[in-house]
Amino acid sequence: MCAPASVAPPRRTQLRALLILALPIMASSLLSFLMSLVDLWMVGHLGTHELAAAGLGNTFFNTLQHPVVGAATALDTLLSQSYGAAKLDAYGNWAQTGLVLLLLLSVPFVTLLALAEPILRAIRTEAQLAASAGLFCRNLIPGVPPFLAFLCLTKYLQAQNITWPAVAVALVANFVNAAA
Repeated sequence: MCAPASVAPPRRTQLRALLILALPIMASSLLSFLMSLVDLWMVGHLGTHELAAAGLGNTFFNTLQHPVVGAATALDTLLSQSYGAAKLDAYGNWAQTGLVLLLLLSVPFVTLLALAEPILRAIRTEAQLAASAGLFCRNLIPGVPPFLAFLCLTKYLQAQNITWPAVAVALVANFVNAAA
């Protein structure tokens, strides 16, 4: 049985509410993706070898990043559910647990980034390209723990329908990345 029309909000209202939440999240995701493109754009001016090394390094980084980001998506459900149920103790516990877990996951992530060159050589990548991609990956290491903390804190805020700070941080990060 359908709910009476007076109870259900109009589709336009639902669409507006969805867009208010979704657009900043989409913008933040786009800006996060843009970081890799900015890296490639900047490195591309140095030469084809450097561009190939950065592309291979970004691919290696993304291969490691995606499972960790996937694990972090559990926070979307856990945080939203506890916040929506007004279980603020559970909300705080999930946020802390998520942050600790993501920071713990940064250890193997960083370790594998540090070992990028021997791993790439083991799969028969040209030695010079593997060395350059390995250097690229090692330079990404300092950003891994802050990135994972940012990911957790973004999900913490999103559960409260606060989405614009992630966009602002991603925008600033892109400017800093391009300037660096």
